[in-house]
Amino acid sequence: MNKRTICWPSIRTSVSLVLIALVLFTVSVPGLAQGKIYSFGTGSTAASWYPITASIRTLLTDFDIQLQTTGGITNVVLVSEGRQDFAYVQDFSLQDAKNGTAPFEKPADNLRLLYSFMKGYSQYVVPASSDMYYVEDLAGKKVNMVTRQFSTCQANEIVLKAAGIYDDVHKVYLDYGDGAEEFVDGQLDALLYPVIAPNASIENAGRSVPIRLLQFRDELIAKIREEYPPFIEATLEGGIYSGIDEPIQTLVSRHVAFTNAEMDEDVVYHLVKTVFENKERLEQTHVALKQMTLEEMAAPIEGLEFHPGALRYFREKGLR
Repeated sequence: MNKRTICWPSIRTSVSLVLIALVLFTVSVPGLAQGKIYSFGTGSTAASWYPITASIRTLLTDFDIQLQTTGGITNVVLVSEGRQDFAYVQDFSLQDAKNGTAPFEKPADNLRLLYSFMKGYSQYVVPASSDMYYVEDLAGKKVNMVTRQFSTCQANEIVLKAAGIYDDVHKVYLDYGDGAEEFVDGQLDALLYPVIAPNASIENAGRSVPIRLLQFRDELIAKIREEYPPFIEATLEGGIYSGIDEPIQTLVSRHVAFTNAEMDEDVVYHLVKTVFENKERLEQTHVALKQMTLEEMAAPIEGLEFHPGALRYFREKGLR
């Protein structure tokens, strides 16, 4: 509001009103600096993280967030260095960051979870007419690993290395939509998409060519989980995609929101409270949000630590 359009009764009244406003603002979120804008690292605008965060932004009443399309791996680096406030990534990436293992150059022990919000199923898509049925059958094939700075690309590296075929596949690094187009055109043999189910790019590809999802053998799942406990064995039920009626044995990771350990506890509390108390409204943004209960969103993740502001809210609501 332009102050020049207001005729104040007196200096004393003016000062009093300002002080009242400041007090009310502080009561809302005690740790918040007035006018603060917090950066929030998402991913591609065509994927799920960006629209979900845009919806969260409309619900925040005490501060604002600025969306950045930096991608999971870059998000981790920026938050750990204090150059980004909040972000999304898949849970196994935080384990690598904590340990300082590739693709991260040094350990980052200052990252803290806020909540889980989606499940990412490893969906390895091939033409239904192909002779590929298991992950190991990708040897010698041309596959889309997804953009390099995305944690989905990191998930694919983990799987292919565990399967012993990482050096035997021909890798390209395209966004989800571009990869699906090349797959339909016959330029790619497989789409490696560890994402929510259903996924729009997979659905679009399936409308043009019949598709199949590769199965994960028990031995491969056990090997991956031994090194990366955040991964969970899962079954993707048949019928999610047209023409795929049988259940698919695969892996699932959790998409998580996280921040720096130094982030103010009251700000974190307010953000987590906003998300949890508006979950049904946010589900209208993306169907995948319906796949997790509030209890699952607050559940511990082996080897990773939650921020005190998030834990405070969970305990108030009996979620921990």
